[in-house]
Amino acid sequence: MKQLDLKLIINEKKKDKTNFSFILENIHNYIYANDGLGPSESLDVVINILFLKAFDELKSINSFYIKNNEYLEVTNGKRNKDFFLRIENLRIQTFVYFKDLFDKVQQIKIKDYSLAYVVKMLADVNILKSNDLYGKAFLKYLSSSQRNSRGQFFTPDEVVNFCINFLKPKKNDKILDPACGSGSFLISAAKYIRNKNSSNLNLNNIFGFEISSTAAKITKLNMILANIKHENIIISDALKDIKKIKTIGSDLQEVNLKNYFDLIITKHPFRTTGKISDKTVLKNFKLGSKWNEVSQSYINSEKLLPNQVPEVLFIERCLDLLKPNGKIAIILPNGNLENSSLKYVRYFINYNCNVLSVIKLPQ
Repeated sequence: MKQLDLKLIINEKKKDKTNFSFILENIHNYIYANDGLGPSESLDVVINILFLKAFDELKSINSFYIKNNEYLEVTNGKRNKDFFLRIENLRIQTFVYFKDLFDKVQQIKIKDYSLAYVVKMLADVNILKSNDLYGKAFLKYLSSSQRNSRGQFFTPDEVVNFCINFLKPKKNDKILDPACGSGSFLISAAKYIRNKNSSNLNLNNIFGFEISSTAAKITKLNMILANIKHENIIISDALKDIKKIKTIGSDLQEVNLKNYFDLIITKHPFRTTGKISDKTVLKNFKLGSKWNEVSQSYINSEKLLPNQVPEVLFIERCLDLLKPNGKIAIILPNGNLENSSLKYVRYFINYNCNVLSVIKLPQ
């Protein structure tokens, strides 16, 4: 009996070593320990290398590997030319292909033996043929690595799925998350549509804007792992002039984005607790001006406020982007719907929308 128990424990540990989230955690910790990088820098390196791995599989290049003799040389302090030339060529091709995310001269700045270790750990993993298991594992790793960053990229799955099931997206809907973070709303919407239609459905109508290049990389990588079209994820600030939102590389080229989308599913953009005071931004929003209460109604004075919280402007921008009769599910701080000083915002929402439901989320 003791021998049987021992075998079970050994088998469990072997299985764990092939677990993708375990591999990613191991790589992250190795880089963190050996390269003097902070947690966010280590995360960025891991993401960049995962793009190399994904591109290598996507284009069947077969360059993401390291031979045993190459690994021994590198770990013994020698520079194996064949290995580094192979990975460098792959890096250039990858960064050119994902030119909206990378500059082709951008380097992966870790030590030689760290790069060798990462390639060795990932070489035998086929991340594009995982039936979404690796996507879930990547999110688990991402969540773990971001524990101390106030949940920058994450909305709980229960909330994401509730929003999708409430809105019931259809295959021809143009769907947008204008602050897409990790892409959870978009991926959930795509999966919902696939389940209702066809597993081979080519989802060209899934779009995301994201001001953070790291978050945009995360969204694209998540969509690649989930086998969802990813070209329509755009690094751009959703609060800039709507005519100047960067759309290069997406299906939105030469498109007027005003009143363009059928569904918008989003969480207000993660920013600091500060306010926006840039008048070139505020002037593009009705809610960037002071509103005066008149007979239980509100009138726009058209006098710019000295500043405004970003989520209030974000509400208006979502309405700008939405078609008439389109629907929005948006997660906002409670104060937007409770503070007496923001009554004019609630008036603006009610004037422009039919409110279908307001749901208060627990802490």
